[in-house]
Amino acid sequence: MKMPLKPARIGSELESLPKAKAVFIEPMLLQRTEALPEGATWLYELKFDGYRALGIKTAGRVQLRSRNDNDFTQRYPAIVRTLEPLPEETVIDGEVVALDECGRPSFNILQNYGSSKARSSTIGGSAQEFNRAPILLLLP
Repeated sequence: MKMPLKPARIGSELESLPKAKAVFIEPMLLQRTEALPEGATWLYELKFDGYRALGIKTAGRVQLRSRNDNDFTQRYPAIVRTLEPLPEETVIDGEVVALDECGRPSFNILQNYGSSKARSSTIGGSAQEFNRAPILLLLP
């Protein structure tokens, strides 16, 4: 049985790996099941109601892509600006989430963020709520 790497060795192990250009990687999706797995090797995470997204930095440019490889770069420019300091050839996987005025995830706000519907709608929230809500990229 191979022992896990110690933190000090992880950096040297990574340096020895071949370098590759950062590209879209189809994210792993959930696997439906009737019962939750049990045991010390399982970790459970809170489900946020948002869009799965990959941040990809290559050749000095950051892209934000949906799990289906749709371009989110223009839709969420603040997230893209936040990812700019990442090292070259980096791919991160996260969830784009909008928060309501109480700090709770709101898929309704996220769906309407930046849209013409958000500018004219008052049902379910004001245009100000849709367009000024904090939009975050949450990482697991």
